[in-house]
Amino acid sequence: MKKLKIRTKMMLWYTLLTGILLAVFLPVLYHTIAATLLDSEKNNIGATMSIAESSIEFDNGHLSIGDELKAPANTFIIIWDKSGQVIYANTQKNLFYTIQFTEGNPYRIYYNNEDWLVLDKTVQENNHVVKIRICSSIDKMEAVLNRTLFLMLVVIPLFLFITIIGGLFIAKRALRPISNITDLASEIGHGDLSKRITGIESMDEVGELANTFNEMLASLENSFEKEKRFSSDSSHELRTPVAIIMANAEAILAATPGADPTTAANTILAESHRMNTVISQLLMLTRGIEGKYQIQLEEVSLPVLTDAVLEQLQEEAASKVITLVNETADVTVQADQSLLTQMMLNLVGNAIKYGKPDGHVWVKAEREGDGCLITVSDDGIGIMPEELPLIFDRFYRADKSRDRSGSGLGLSIVKWIVDMHCGKIELESTPDQGSIFLIRM
Repeated sequence: MKKLKIRTKMMLWYTLLTGILLAVFLPVLYHTIAATLLDSEKNNIGATMSIAESSIEFDNGHLSIGDELKAPANTFIIIWDKSGQVIYANTQKNLFYTIQFTEGNPYRIYYNNEDWLVLDKTVQENNHVVKIRICSSIDKMEAVLNRTLFLMLVVIPLFLFITIIGGLFIAKRALRPISNITDLASEIGHGDLSKRITGIESMDEVGELANTFNEMLASLENSFEKEKRFSSDSSHELRTPVAIIMANAEAILAATPGADPTTAANTILAESHRMNTVISQLLMLTRGIEGKYQIQLEEVSLPVLTDAVLEQLQEEAASKVITLVNETADVTVQADQSLLTQMMLNLVGNAIKYGKPDGHVWVKAEREGDGCLITVSDDGIGIMPEELPLIFDRFYRADKSRDRSGSGLGLSIVKWIVDMHCGKIELESTPDQGSIFLIRM
């Protein structure tokens, strides 16, 4: 049973259920038809008895039978007087004269392979007593029942055969999308995640499965694309400082004329620091994605935290002639202080890095409902609209020619920190006018 296909199992179960229903329903139907026909025959023989009673006349002590007494086809009437003498009969069959007279309900007898229904009754009026017997053949009823039984015995196998063929067809048609999913999964196994299940318009369980499968494929394709881009970008980010370190180290070892060992050593040290930063931030992101980073929530004053961040970045901003503006209201938030500080450092540092000389960076925080809204905005170079959906990807830079002194992970870490606090981050940007980061926590 375990090795059978689902459509075969569906067909077998459907056929079994149909067989059980037929086995229960048809006998009930047969017996119901038989009982109905028998009741009809009993009613007919009762009506004939009533006609026979009304035809008996008693006139001045004399008993006579009226001319209106006529028996239906295959129905016989026998009337005896009190002495046992037959005064009326339309049959000569000996059986109907010899069977015991039994009053009450109609009863059945069998004679020469014939089935008869018999009704006996005694009628009294003054001193006159007569006995009436009505005998009616029910062979036609038996013939109807036999034909019905034969028809059932013929129809049942035919019906089961049609059920098997129809069940297979319906199951195959209903499960055709499952076959499509199987074929698609086989194609995906060869590395093609761009395939999708098409042609299924129904909103049943199979349609829901197909839609869920397509959503899963889209998510997988997006994840794989991000991982491919991440692998390429991380290789580039780490290969460049390694190449610089190797070149400077080789220059020192070769004692190239005009080479300054101090400058080379400083370059090596700077690139080593950058590599260390990239690796540390990658480790932080990896731990966060794997759920290994446990945040420590506490009451954090946003004005105090913002002052500390702006003070730390003041020298960098002054070197680019950029003014830092703290417009933070007296707002506190439940957050991990170290992560929140890292988020603000990354956002403000990013705004400074891509700001314009004589520009500004504004940091604002205010209460919004049960949470707070943090805004970091600048009047820098901005970001192109088509770059906005990718800005939080690891190692993504909207302008590949921009300053590469950073790790390329700053905004990815910002997004992760916001997610860790169950918050939401949005970015609005206009090229050559600036960017606004909105964080709701």
